[in-house]
Amino acid sequence: MSRLGLLIAFVAFSSVPLMAQVPTGTLAGTVTDRVGAVLPNVAVTITNKDTGASRVIQTGADGAFSVPSLPAGVYDVLIVASGFQPVVTPATVTTGSTTTMKIGLEVGTRTETVTVTGTTTSVDLVSNRVQGVVGRAEIDNLPLNGRSFMNLAALQPGVTVNLGNPAQFNAQFNVSVLGGPASRTAITVDGGNVRNPVEGGTGQNFSQEVVQEFQISTANFDLSTGIAAFGAINIVTRSGSNDLRGSGYFYYRDQNLAAYPSLARNTLTDDPEFSRKQGGVVLGGPIKKDRIHFFGSYERTNQRGVYVVQPDLPSVAGFGTLAPAPYAGNQVSGRVDFRLGDKHTLFGRYSYDGNTNSGPFGIPVPPSNFVSNKNHVDQQLVGLTSVLGSTLVNDFRFSHMYWRNRNTPALCEGDVNGNCAGSGGPEIFYLNSVNFALGNNFNSPQGRDIHRYPISNNTTWQKGAHSVKFGGTWEFSDLTG
Repeated sequence: MSRLGLLIAFVAFSSVPLMAQVPTGTLAGTVTDRVGAVLPNVAVTITNKDTGASRVIQTGADGAFSVPSLPAGVYDVLIVASGFQPVVTPATVTTGSTTTMKIGLEVGTRTETVTVTGTTTSVDLVSNRVQGVVGRAEIDNLPLNGRSFMNLAALQPGVTVNLGNPAQFNAQFNVSVLGGPASRTAITVDGGNVRNPVEGGTGQNFSQEVVQEFQISTANFDLSTGIAAFGAINIVTRSGSNDLRGSGYFYYRDQNLAAYPSLARNTLTDDPEFSRKQGGVVLGGPIKKDRIHFFGSYERTNQRGVYVVQPDLPSVAGFGTLAPAPYAGNQVSGRVDFRLGDKHTLFGRYSYDGNTNSGPFGIPVPPSNFVSNKNHVDQQLVGLTSVLGSTLVNDFRFSHMYWRNRNTPALCEGDVNGNCAGSGGPEIFYLNSVNFALGNNFNSPQGRDIHRYPISNNTTWQKGAHSVKFGGTWEFSDLTG
């Protein structure tokens, strides 16, 4: 065998147990008769119960079938074979996983009543990676702090979610996987990269209302995840259905509904101010039944709080104060899904995250050293799934992310003690102090304008009982700061 033949054989063999981390799932199974004999060339129709989109394939010589690149959701699997009673089996497809089915047919005529059975398994028999998936039902009922999508990572063993400092960049929460640095966790939304390319963490925030499924891989994830060694987060956004559905919501929380911050009392206050108001609307439905669907959302956050500033040196203890910690943000997302025919499905999404806030770069220092942080983030993404043949499916993603970040010296307005000493002047600090500095922060003013253009393509080829997956990712980045 030639070297090229050996290489191809090695790649095919290595690909069998792998499942690409793309924002889709796979449905696989075997069709047999009553005594367990496999049934080849049987028609299998997979239909999405929400959108009506369907695919038709046939079982192979071994009675097996596999349908890759399916959007997460609930499906009906219709099995029709000559001389047997048709069977419809419900199945749930989850992101990045393979749902396995074993369907047995009874002898009968095609005019008899179609039966419904449940024989799917949630155990992924194809991959050896360690991951967790959180679905829409759980997301609706989980009391997430701040309603940030990153909080969903805390449900996976070995994962730690810590508060970020939005006054620095744009990460409200940071996710560490198996003790690794949070800055190295890969983060994608619908296959588009939203990771901060400089410091790590997320460069864009999303409301939990737009999340259909949240997947986090902690170990044994494959190369399709991209450049990541410490875990990968993959978000799938919601799409519309054949039913018009919408909702509005408003959440309020203040210091009366929370424990004392860090459970550590201080001498400045027994009741630090805090309030958070979050409200929004979501709406989704059909533009053309079974063909075109839309989903949109808007969420507004208005948060007020304080930073407790207590210098660690008695000589400057008089600079202790309660400094304001405001946060105001708007998040908008819209998605349209098109069914172009029996072979191609296309979707486009636009998401916006804009916010302003103020605070220290690290440990709270006097407010003259605070920075005012403004973020404007847009992401546009297009995805195309094409059935190129009965055993060949291609999934393409292209996205553009623009992030405009500005840090400027913060005004001292709102400081309850009126302590603005050093405001507008050079930075002055004690070398043996970790939380005392006056004047403009050394890292302010600063700004960045980042454009990212990730392109990815994944192809799945089914050969008998084996799945061969291959693809690649290319990204162009334009960073100015």
